[in-house]
Amino acid sequence: MTTENLVLIEVAINEAVTREQHRFVPVTPEACAADAIASVRGGASFAHWHAPDLEAYAAAWKTMRAADLIAYPSYPSDPPDDTDARLGHCFTLVERDGLEMVPLDLGTAHTILWDGERLGGGGTLANPLPFLTKAAKRYRASGAIPNLASFDLGHTRLAVQLARAGILATPLLLKIYLSDTWLVGPKPSREALDLHLAQLPQGLEVHWLVVPFLIHERSTFETVCRHALERGGGFRVGIGDNPGLFPDARNVDLVESVQSWIETSGRRVATTHDVRRLLRPMKVRGGGR
Repeated sequence: MTTENLVLIEVAINEAVTREQHRFVPVTPEACAADAIASVRGGASFAHWHAPDLEAYAAAWKTMRAADLIAYPSYPSDPPDDTDARLGHCFTLVERDGLEMVPLDLGTAHTILWDGERLGGGGTLANPLPFLTKAAKRYRASGAIPNLASFDLGHTRLAVQLARAGILATPLLLKIYLSDTWLVGPKPSREALDLHLAQLPQGLEVHWLVVPFLIHERSTFETVCRHALERGGGFRVGIGDNPGLFPDARNVDLVESVQSWIETSGRRVATTHDVRRLLRPMKVRGGGR
């Protein structure tokens, strides 16, 4: 695990949130790009956004790249074994448009929902090993940075084994999801985060952040984020993750609101330059960044 005095702050600008769920969520490529730029300039290290197709992703990324941001897209869950169908837009954005960071969910998660009183539907994030292996190897060949998502303890353990097997290049960039609403992984708490961190062996270079996802109480959100700071990691904020917690805030407001936590910790936010240096990304074709 890493010991640098830098904090990775990711901003999740929209996820699957609609305007009906949050009045400030960006939807169009222009709005997504503007929101990501404002959030990074407000103190985030990089951004994550969702779009419906390659054209929408490319339009937003063109503006983000011109502003010298690091940002990465999402990808669909189906079909589970078809790497090209699920990640084709990511490969294209890397090879054609200089995308530096790319998504990869570790393992399969059954996202049954719990609202505090009732069980709901949910779905399955299917990421079988053949899919993960093929995606990771192609990402590695391209020089892009995989942004790895762990939804359960086994996913964190899998990240370690994929690195040891040489399928994932180190250092790793690992997101640890803790959710009240998804019944997957341990309930959000300091102890839950520590369980994940205990799976990361000494000597493996990992830059990690916690994602408090669909959290019921602001106090839980703050507790988990502050504990991540104490343990040497970072965290993610954003309307996309917690629209109900912050109904009147824009993403840049959320980014700016956590700066005092970071200052109190005695650390500083990793800049775009820091992220590139720490995670050794590719040289962008035609840009040399």
